[in-house]
Amino acid sequence: MSGGSPPTSMTSATSIDSPRRFRPAGHAKTAVGNGASWAIQGVEVALVAAFLALTFLYGCFPVKDTDLWWHLRTGDLIRAEWVIPTTDWYTYNAEGAEWIDLHWGFQILISLGWEVGGIVGLNLAKCLVTVGAVWLLIAARRPEWPRWVMLTAWLPALYMLSGRMYVRPETLTLLWLAAYLAVLFRWRDQPRLMWVLPIVQVAWTNTQGLFALGPFLLAVALMDAALSPGAFAAHRRRWWRDALIVTGLVALACFVNPYGWKGALFPLQLLTTMNDPVFGRHIAELSSIPKLINDAGQGPYPLSGDPVAIAGFLIDRYPNLPFTLQVQIVTILLGAASFALLWWQTLTRRLRAWGRRDAAKLKDKNRKADSRAKAAVGATGRWESLGIQPLRLILFVAFTYLSWKATRNSHQFAAVVGTVTAWNLGQWAGTLLAERPGWRDSLTPRFVALGAILACLGLLVSGTIYRWAGEGRTLGLGEEPMWYPHEAVAFAGAQGMPERFLSFHEGHSALYAYLHGPQRKVDCDARLEVMGPERYSRYVTLKDWITEEAPRWRAELEARRRPAILTDHAMNAATGAVLMTDSDWRCVWFDPIAAVFLHRRDLPRAGVAPVDFAARVFDPSGPHEPTTDPARLALAIGLRNYAGFCKRPGRLDWARPMTVWGSRISRALLDLDPTRIDAWKLLAQFEQLRDESTANLVGSSRSQAPRRPDRPLDPIDDGHSLRAAYALRRALEIAPNDFLSLALLAKLYQDGGLWDAERNVIERLSRLTAINPLQTREIESARARLSELNRLIPNQTPPRWENRDDLERSLERLLASGRAQTAAEWLTQSAPDLTTSWERADLTARLWCRLGNPDQAARIWNAAPDSTPPGLKARRLAMAAFARFDLDMTQAYLNDARASRPDDFETWWLAALVALDRADGPTALNALTHARDLLPADPRQRERTAFPLEAMLSWVAKAVQSVHK
Repeated sequence: MSGGSPPTSMTSATSIDSPRRFRPAGHAKTAVGNGASWAIQGVEVALVAAFLALTFLYGCFPVKDTDLWWHLRTGDLIRAEWVIPTTDWYTYNAEGAEWIDLHWGFQILISLGWEVGGIVGLNLAKCLVTVGAVWLLIAARRPEWPRWVMLTAWLPALYMLSGRMYVRPETLTLLWLAAYLAVLFRWRDQPRLMWVLPIVQVAWTNTQGLFALGPFLLAVALMDAALSPGAFAAHRRRWWRDALIVTGLVALACFVNPYGWKGALFPLQLLTTMNDPVFGRHIAELSSIPKLINDAGQGPYPLSGDPVAIAGFLIDRYPNLPFTLQVQIVTILLGAASFALLWWQTLTRRLRAWGRRDAAKLKDKNRKADSRAKAAVGATGRWESLGIQPLRLILFVAFTYLSWKATRNSHQFAAVVGTVTAWNLGQWAGTLLAERPGWRDSLTPRFVALGAILACLGLLVSGTIYRWAGEGRTLGLGEEPMWYPHEAVAFAGAQGMPERFLSFHEGHSALYAYLHGPQRKVDCDARLEVMGPERYSRYVTLKDWITEEAPRWRAELEARRRPAILTDHAMNAATGAVLMTDSDWRCVWFDPIAAVFLHRRDLPRAGVAPVDFAARVFDPSGPHEPTTDPARLALAIGLRNYAGFCKRPGRLDWARPMTVWGSRISRALLDLDPTRIDAWKLLAQFEQLRDESTANLVGSSRSQAPRRPDRPLDPIDDGHSLRAAYALRRALEIAPNDFLSLALLAKLYQDGGLWDAERNVIERLSRLTAINPLQTREIESARARLSELNRLIPNQTPPRWENRDDLERSLERLLASGRAQTAAEWLTQSAPDLTTSWERADLTARLWCRLGNPDQAARIWNAAPDSTPPGLKARRLAMAAFARFDLDMTQAYLNDARASRPDDFETWWLAALVALDRADGPTALNALTHARDLLPADPRQRERTAFPLEAMLSWVAKAVQSVHK
């Protein structure tokens, strides 16, 4: 250790209330602000500006928090009536229940903000408040602590902080938390600042129930002061007197609320309520990290609590965890490393000092430095002298634990852990740089830190970081498109509708309360402290009863006096599908976001009619048709979800028009952008749902005898499956490792007996990493299926033949063993002469069509000789064009086929499908009528064909009649 460097116990301030003026002995004045070059000052300013700009942009995302609406409505009512709620205003299930609304201050503020600037103004205000809070946190530093180190250390925590930058009371909590930390950091050398804390506590108490964090932080700081040697010396008495007075005032500030002692004790009530398991199971923001790990398909999380087992588990699973959870773990590890660095720095410096032969001389040399430090603050204490920061460690452990218990605590976790980590690393680097003046005054590390911040800005602006996180966030200041069901909720509360409302997305109840409350009531909403575990459990149980079709749900809804029911498409389509197909309930509203249901006895009073999905198929210019891309995509997803749940016996009449409508919307998306993988996947799913083949209606084909890949083409059995295979191959061209596309294509190949093609897809699927339990199960099933396929179709050399008989036998072996892809490639490349006859060309083209390559099939059919019977070649080319969604070309080939053979059933059936795709009801009805007159004579084939034809004819006829009316 150099002669000018002090012992570690004196190297820097180590506690959160240590004096600002204390510096290491021999430490040169801080570069910035003390004669440093303008370049260094400029880079320092740029560092802070870029960091705050990053903070601001992290908060610039469209609003999607549903709690905003009940907060806003409450603020409007408080301002209008000057009454703060004491009992529940919004629900009929909790009417008269006690409501301690400590958010009332926040609610008044957002009511004023909405009046002035609307949703954009509130979003901007949220960003500015967050920037102010973060500025308070990063400004809490010692002059000798390098800013570039601290800001770089802050970057992971800042990303975690951005996860909950909502227009919510917790944004103000962040500001009050930052104010506490900033004051407590300086309160020893600037004791006048401590008088700000009671004011902050009053504001905190009246804006969110997390105000108890303020007294906790103050208690930690008092412990810090009390544990310092010399803390109770005579010259410290005045400081302690002021600190204890402030502590008493902070405690009294907790009672300065409209509810008195009940408000002061509300955090305890809130803690008890939120810890109920029912909320953790069903509310995402109350889920623990172990639950999220299990939900991501990376469990089971070790339940023993053994730190070694947990650490090993996290290390093993880390690459497969969700990105946000990876960043949280990095934030925790960086914080832990900052403590370890301080400890190691102190230990090594002390060991070097003890090992010197002139230790006695060194001790005498540092005696004066010790005296100066003790005069300022006294010895730094036994813990600090060992490089351990016990009270920073308390904050770190406490807030890390809170974040592990519930994801909603990530906001406070990031603020505290980010600050503590920056303090530790700043202190460590400050001590290190004191011995290296060249590095201390160098521009290089500052430019590196600035580059890191600018890189984060680039990842944010480009959307890359949100793609990594899988959040779907974008930069913006308005509402998230297709998130709030404004129109559906307005309809549900219109004149004549039931005055009670039940939403199977509790967040949408808040929007209903904003638009129609408190005159009209909701069944359950997201104010969990009002609902309580018992009421919320009843709400969840009712939803489960409906979804599982338990007999009790109808009686329960009658007991609740038949409210209007809203289900969102994204999360509750299964519940909506039961209501939609029930004999007593009717879907009276269906838009891209949500559906509304009424009991049939309430229809006359409401003056509304049930939604006619079949009529909407043939009314593409109607008011129900979406006109924007986000609306088209949302409606297509909703129709996909409902059609999937309705694709069961007894519900098929509902699924059929939904699949046709959804397919048309998906194609409209692709007409505008053929590279949309989401639209290709939706299109494939709709075509699979449209499949009216016997195998599809019976269920999974895994339990049935495998189908031969060389079977004849049939427009009923194959039309939609050929399209689905083509759409999935197009999706995989855009994203080769897309999980859903691979899983759907593997299932399609399996059902078609295309086992070698299925094996190729499953090999890719089995190498993917699961992100949820469903994917985990699918990958495990794929690996088991892969082993089965390897036994069924072992790799073989390409077939060879010496004569025509050998060729036929080789081809039969390939097709009988499900090696359709091998056979198609062999026939096309190695034995092209085999496709010169119509029969061989037709076989080869059929295989390519079933593999999802209708373009290759069309080339082979086009090059083949004319078919027998007449018109067959045109029908085959029409099928290839239909498979690639080329309706004009399909119609042209059908016209040719009809000219050669006007009495062919397949031609009229395919013509009806083309007319459906074009929303041409009369033409579809005419084609189906002709097809019915041309049903096959064979009884078995006629029975198989008649069912889908009659079903389609029935709903198309009703739809056409409804449209004309």
